Amino acid sequence: MGKKVLRERYERISPSEFFYRYRDLAGFSNPSRALFSTVRELVENALDACDTYKIPPTIFIRVERVKEGEREGIYRVRVVDNGIGVPKKRLAEAFGSVLISSKYQLRQTRGMFGLGGTMAILYAQITTGSPAHVFSSQGGDKIFHIWVRIDIEQNTPVVENTDATENPQRWRGLGIEVVTKGWYRGAAYRILEYLRRTAIILPYATMTYVDPDGWVYHFPRTTSMLPEAPRVTKQHPSGVDLETLRRLVKRYRRFKRYTLLRFLKTAFSRVGDRTARELLDYAQFRTGNPKLAPTTPLRSLTNEDLRQLYEVLSTYPRFLPPDGRCLSPIGPQLLEEGVKRMLKPDYVHAVQRRPSSCEGHPFIVEVALAYGGAIPSEGVRILRFANKMPLLYDEGADVVWKVVSERINWRRYGIDPDADPIVVVTHICSTRIPYRSVGKEAVADRPEIERELVLATQEAARRLKSDLERRRRYERYRARLSLFERYLPKIAMYSAALADREVPSINVLLAKLQRGVREQKKETGT
Repeated sequence: MGKKVLRERYERISPSEFFYRYRDLAGFSNPSRALFSTVRELVENALDACDTYKIPPTIFIRVERVKEGEREGIYRVRVVDNGIGVPKKRLAEAFGSVLISSKYQLRQTRGMFGLGGTMAILYAQITTGSPAHVFSSQGGDKIFHIWVRIDIEQNTPVVENTDATENPQRWRGLGIEVVTKGWYRGAAYRILEYLRRTAIILPYATMTYVDPDGWVYHFPRTTSMLPEAPRVTKQHPSGVDLETLRRLVKRYRRFKRYTLLRFLKTAFSRVGDRTARELLDYAQFRTGNPKLAPTTPLRSLTNEDLRQLYEVLSTYPRFLPPDGRCLSPIGPQLLEEGVKRMLKPDYVHAVQRRPSSCEGHPFIVEVALAYGGAIPSEGVRILRFANKMPLLYDEGADVVWKVVSERINWRRYGIDPDADPIVVVTHICSTRIPYRSVGKEAVADRPEIERELVLATQEAARRLKSDLERRRRYERYRARLSLFERYLPKIAMYSAALADREVPSINVLLAKLQRGVREQKKETGT
């Protein structure tokens, strides 16, 4: 008998099938976290639809109890926004397929993977069997409704029903409703805390949340000022990998007259004629390859030529930094506004750093320090945000935790990190946040980001130190005045009696001390 041949069975699975099997990767790991992730992902979709087009967001969120169990139940989650809406013909594709998204262009958005909204729909489908109800209008006379499922094996939408209703108010926006399994008691704190923190980072948004018990939480906008909307930008040459470079070359090869010089100027951000020529001179010097010349036809480049060009792009030291216009930071004024509204501190200082780059992608770090007031004296507390999105889980795995707990010497700034009432608010915005997982809960440790966080925190801490020194000086003056007001009349009286003289007037001295206290109080801004 011959030897038995062992064979493995190979199969291809769709993206929907992959995330169906490994839904923990996207944050749907247990009933409470799944319910929180459902609310979070749908709210972030809604906010992106507004922020990207500079629309002041008005978001309605409702979680209804359909059936309750001891550790899990069934809930109807509904999120409605006033964004740009989705065209009727794109509704099914946008919400019935995993990894279909408008967020793959190079600009700042909360979502990155094309997963969030459709993962919420997919999780609802596999736990309750219910289709998602999606409705939208772009301001016309009709609101278009679809009831959609995801064909997991094919990663295609399955539309079960459609409808169109009148739109007399010309409402514009999008609504999504899913019936999903979850555990509200385990998710309640996270959901409310997520919305509270979103109100800090987005003081220009209005959000209304109705919980399963009918309690209404309203977060009104406190300012009409909006940050600049992010613009779509091209790839920065220092951040491309070899596969991206090949795809770009393939895209431009169809143009017969494209030279290597023209390709570099057209395909990449911050590369003009002078930079492109200097780069190619550097490339020929480094590689000795005469084909890496300005006049070389793009079509003639081989795989080896592209590999050498990639190595040059990744090491060339004189590129301009990435274009920061594709980012939409909050800005110090709006950040301070949001912190004051929600935390009610005595002092708040916000710092925004200049754009920097990490792996070829631009990023901006913003840090606010809030001290005193309604903040409890429990030591340093951290509120983390990335692309205007609160991060609630995995704090210890985040680069922010490392910076705040290890890199900053708080006592140098007159702050007791274990007892003082202080909150550190950090915001990182980028075209590509280096999250540790697709669940988007913690930012990975990158030296460039860590450095900017340290510098921003130190600058804000220096400003706070000045405030605290002024306040402590004022408190010393006030204590001194109180002491003089209490004992100076008695000292004057007994001294006069011992000297057998009239009691001298102390009003001039007290008035001088009181004037000094008033001046110190004015300096503190209180």
